[in-house]
Amino acid sequence: MTFTYPAVVKKISDTEYEGYFPDLEMCEFKGESLDDALDDAHDSMYEWIRVELEEEDEPKLPHASDESEINLAENESLHHIMIHYRFSIGWDE
Repeated sequence: MTFTYPAVVKKISDTEYEGYFPDLEMCEFKGESLDDALDDAHDSMYEWIRVELEEEDEPKLPHASDESEINLAENESLHHIMIHYRFSIGWDE
């Protein structure tokens, strides 16, 4: 399965970025550079989706917001993060 969600990234300082996924509750990330923050965003999103798919009885994955619906503040930018997830429950036998 492939998932793509928008991520909002804010530059805090020259060595600090942080962000969140508007559609994924409490899914946040940070990094010392934009690349580090986007790598952490990928990892955070992957883990959020893994938990939802594998640990919830009835997974509820939200629809991705249209970027025109996301209001950005000063120093914020929008990035689309994509992950590939191989659902493998029952494959470890």
